[in-house]
This record gives sequence, structure tokens and C-alpha cells, in this order.
Amino acid sequence: EVDPKERVALLSKVAKNVATLSRASVNLKKFQSEVRARAQQAASNAEKIARKGGLSSDAVQALRREILGIAT
Repeated sequence: EVDPKERVALLSKVAKNVATLSRASVNLKKFQSEVRARAQQAASNAEKIARKGGLSSDAVQALRREILGIAT
């Protein structure tokens, strides 16, 4: 059987580590969201430039898919 003091110390460590993992998960999701938003903006900018430069609609869409594929 585990000593009650050891059990409390172990539970304290577990709680601290769970909190750390939760923060890491939240930070990761925030980072992923920011990357997706930047990729969307980059794709939109590239699309505007490509259309202005005379690329075909198919080429513009292919370019957009490639840029957005980076963020997935």
C-alpha cells in the first residue's frame, strides 16, 4: 500500500502535469489557427497577383490549393 503522503505528492505532480499538457494543447490549437489564417491570407494575395498577371483560372486555383495545402 502507498503511504498517504506519497499519494498526495503523486497526485499533486499528476495535477501539475495535466495542467501543463492542457496549456500546451491550447497553445498548439492557437498556433495552428494562426498558421491557417496566414495561409488563407497568403493564398488570397497570391490569387490576386496571379489573376492580375494573367494566369488562367485553373492555374490560380491550383496555386491556391498548393498554398493552403501547406497549412493542413
